[in-house]
Amino acid sequence: MENSRKPLLPQCNTEYNDYDRLYNEIIELFQDQKVGWTGGVHDTIGKIFVNRIKDAIWYIDPHHSTLNARSCHLPILFTQLKTYQNGEKYNQYYHSGHHKKIQLSQQKLLQLSSSLELSISQPWASNNTWDQVIPAIFSLIGILNKYAEYLNAATISMTKLHHSNESARRPENNCTMY
Repeated sequence: MENSRKPLLPQCNTEYNDYDRLYNEIIELFQDQKVGWTGGVHDTIGKIFVNRIKDAIWYIDPHHSTLNARSCHLPILFTQLKTYQNGEKYNQYYHSGHHKKIQLSQQKLLQLSSSLELSISQPWASNNTWDQVIPAIFSLIGILNKYAEYLNAATISMTKLHHSNESARRPENNCTMY
């Protein structure tokens, strides 16, 4: 009976790559925060929640400098992940691989934030044991939404500029005569 009230977390994955390592480090972070799920839902709801956090962090991992330039800083809770503490990144292939570098997408950011919102709107998230984690999730959602809004505003601005009959620069302000 007492074990059914004990908070449990999903099992760690076998680490074949950095994606699995991120998943395991999120679980370790939750263990340090002493949070979890009761009633056996850790393997269903818990695993979905950890995967959603993993997907969001993985997606923005190569773009920390871009996000920081727009005052979108990773929540302090997630900077405590072991890889970030060691000064490394999870998605190392993004920087070392010879492939087209995909930029952040407004649609993907909104999809990730809405999936996190779905998770934290569930009854387990209002439990007092999650008081340290849920504000960090809200902050992560805020970062994703804030940058998605910036991308939307930039797209609207550029579309307006491209369809305008006026020049983006005024020759009298931007020319040098020799």
